[in-house]
Amino acid sequence: AFDQAHNIDSICMNILSVTIHSTCLDQATRSLGRISAEISRRKTTNNSSQNNNGNDCSNSNAVPSLQQEYQSLVDTPIDNGIFFPDKQKSSSLFHATHCEDWEPVPGNIRRAEHFIGFLRKIIEYYKVQLRWLTNNNTTKKKGKNGENGNETKTHRLETPLAFLHRLTNATGLEAKALRFTYARLTSLLRTLQITSYPLLDSKSFAPLLAVADLTSLLAKYVTDHNSKFTVVTELTHVLEHPYGHTEDGEDHHDPHSYTQIGEKVPTLQFVCLDASLALKPVLERFRTVILHSTAMSPLEIYPKILQFTPALIQSFPMSFSQNCMYPMIVARGSDQIAISTKTSDRASLSVVRNYGSLLVEVCSIVPDGVVAYFPSYSYMESLLQEWDAMGILRELTKYKLVFLEEAHDLHQTTLTLNNYRLACDNGRGGIFFAIARGRVSESINLDHHYGRATVVFGLPVLYSPSQIVQARVEYCQTYLELSSQDYWNFDAMRQACKCLANTVRSPLTDYSILVLADVRYNHKEKKSKLPSYLGQPESMSTDHAVQQIRTVLRHMGQPIPQPVVQRLLLTREDILNKENGQAVAPMTISSTMDPVKNAGP
Repeated sequence: AFDQAHNIDSICMNILSVTIHSTCLDQATRSLGRISAEISRRKTTNNSSQNNNGNDCSNSNAVPSLQQEYQSLVDTPIDNGIFFPDKQKSSSLFHATHCEDWEPVPGNIRRAEHFIGFLRKIIEYYKVQLRWLTNNNTTKKKGKNGENGNETKTHRLETPLAFLHRLTNATGLEAKALRFTYARLTSLLRTLQITSYPLLDSKSFAPLLAVADLTSLLAKYVTDHNSKFTVVTELTHVLEHPYGHTEDGEDHHDPHSYTQIGEKVPTLQFVCLDASLALKPVLERFRTVILHSTAMSPLEIYPKILQFTPALIQSFPMSFSQNCMYPMIVARGSDQIAISTKTSDRASLSVVRNYGSLLVEVCSIVPDGVVAYFPSYSYMESLLQEWDAMGILRELTKYKLVFLEEAHDLHQTTLTLNNYRLACDNGRGGIFFAIARGRVSESINLDHHYGRATVVFGLPVLYSPSQIVQARVEYCQTYLELSSQDYWNFDAMRQACKCLANTVRSPLTDYSILVLADVRYNHKEKKSKLPSYLGQPESMSTDHAVQQIRTVLRHMGQPIPQPVVQRLLLTREDILNKENGQAVAPMTISSTMDPVKNAGP
């Protein structure tokens, strides 16, 4: 079963996608030099051991020699844990039962020293590709200064087959040997006992493994799945410590982060466009596969993008012991001007002011913690600057302490999150500014008093100018018969629903106000994609929303009646009946979603 599977398609595509950049290639070159030096040291040590007539035989058994690895690759490659997906015949995903069906490692990369030269050619070729992009970018800058008026490209998209053809012609390497690059490298690292080094040292080989991974995937899927992948060379922003480590010891290896630190660097990306490739082995092995998430809506899209025929598609209603959620759509400000984060509206001062006044009103009446989600880091920063100039941030600090999700520092985000929870625990209250596609929204549940209200500013649409996003949307249009507009709506709504679902995790003791602050949520194509447990939220202005929140909170904050609690708990008789295999009487629980009707004055 896959829980929180609302973005399973993105995860499947990222599994078969690899990104490397110029800094990564420099680190891979240094790692390759360390491996080469270790191989030379091993050879010297083995020669010395042979000259000592077996005096160190006890140590030779503990440290496998390179010759033993070579012989193992010739005879039984399975002993080294090498996985050949093309020859996989067993029910297991990682181990085959018929070794005779497996294809041996090509002879030109069995020797460690030969494989080092093999890898060095690949890395140098990738550097040449990225250098082309750097030279083009320099030419473009000269053109802007009047020295050269020729228009140049800042990115290049090509099929894996075309890229592999240029790679083999330039390096003289065989495509068959390229498929074994990653498996051969992992075998060599195990032989040299790289994985037994301290954690920090072993992770320093991540750039080299990324190069090998990209090469193997490129050569493997180029024949049968050429149209399902693309190779993108472009200038992108990367993290400050890509594939490296900061002082907190975290492995910052996500090149798709939203952070924009420093200048753009040339990046080579092998991108998967078809999510079904990674999910297909799972569906073939297991008879029953369950995809579940509170943000999977609409359900009919998932079989199409994952390319499988489901046995059952079902949306289950949620049972509530009390009215614990009240969703609403705030489409207009107090001045009755529509609010939205569309490109044409987000710079409007009226929209900025209405968003700020909505947040101030919510923070003034909602106790404890409030979470506000923004569509991007850049938009959050621009709003905060405008709010600071308008004095809105000063108004917010009268009611709550303000906390921000960091764009590039995971350690700082963790500290900020802990301080936010501490402020809520102490009764001071806090407001946490997060990103709809950031780390907090995907992995942290801010429930109970940490999220008495959740405000989603705007529609979290994908960054459309990205070449990768454009390629995936075009693939959906061409091969999956899914229009670009349907895909944009589907992806944006599931991200918004994920932000709302992070708030209420225990219907028995939790409650929260859910606010979708954008006029576009009131459109039929957006509203129809909300999960069934949210119902059809009412569209209202800021003034009306504040009145509703006051009334709803007065009702939600009441303790649960004892008869309701008793119906939720099993009695002694129920437990005895369950132990004897008898049926337990079903619990009757109220599931109404309109607490305003019975809220009272």
